[in-house]
This record gives sequence, structure tokens and C-alpha cells, in this order.
Amino acid sequence: MAEIIGLTASLITLAGLGTKLAKTLRDATDALNSADHEAHLIAADISIFASSLVQLSKTLPMVANYDIPEAEKLLEVTEVLVLACSSLVDELQRYIGDPVVLRMKGGMWMRALGWHFKWFFQMAKVAFVKRLMESFKSTLVFLVPTMDLAVGIQQDAQHEVR
Repeated sequence: MAEIIGLTASLITLAGLGTKLAKTLRDATDALNSADHEAHLIAADISIFASSLVQLSKTLPMVANYDIPEAEKLLEVTEVLVLACSSLVDELQRYIGDPVVLRMKGGMWMRALGWHFKWFFQMAKVAFVKRLMESFKSTLVFLVPTMDLAVGIQQDAQHEVR
């Protein structure tokens, strides 16, 4: 059970970081008045990715509460996914950076422009990370319903026995 709690906490932490990254990316894009279409799409992808992680964190404890034969395999997949998602979020954090406050002029404005140009110089790497995030989102799209189905089957089986 401690393993489930740890995985759930990790998922919630990753989802929080993903949400923060999406907000940072949107704020930086808006602050630069560029509204780059690609940056907004990636921000939306990160938001969906974070929401998927939140859903997985809600589903995971249900799997642990039932005697599901496939639960061990689902937990193994989740452990690998958490590690991979953690690396992905770290990579996104590195590319996106911290929020930039633009209330001041001069140095802060240059810092924002530096982020803008850094982003474009690393577009190939960002595109790779985006494809990786798409892959993880696809995995989550199949993993969460699989867990929900396993829980539903187990619940139905318990009701039929009674």
C-alpha cells in the first residue's frame, strides 16, 4: 500500500509541475506579444498531459483496493511511466524555464527575449520532447481506461458472488 501512496504522490507532483509549466509557457508567450501558435499548442499538450496524470493518480488507488490479477503488471507499467514522465517534465522545465516577471523594463525584457530566442534555437529538441509527450499521453489514454475496466470487472465479479 505504501508503494501505491508513493506512486500517487509522484503522479500528483508531476501533474502539478506540468500545470505550472503550462502556465509559465502561456505567460511567457503572452508577455512577448508573439502568441506563437506552436508554443500555445505545446502548452495545451502539457495541460492535457498533466490532466491525464491527475486521472491516473485517482485511478491507481482503486486498482490497489481490489484483488485484480493484472494489478501487479499495471503497477509496473505505472512505475516505469512515472520515471519517464518525471524525466520528460524535467526536460520541459529546462526548455521553458522559470516564469519571467515583465513589470520592469530593460533587463527583464531582455531575459524574456532570451527565452524566446533560446526556444527557437532548440526547436528540434523541443519537437522531439513534444513527440515524446504525445507518446506518454497515448500510453496514459490506454492505461487509465484499462485500470478502470479492471476495477469495474472486479466490482461486478464481487457483486455476482454475493
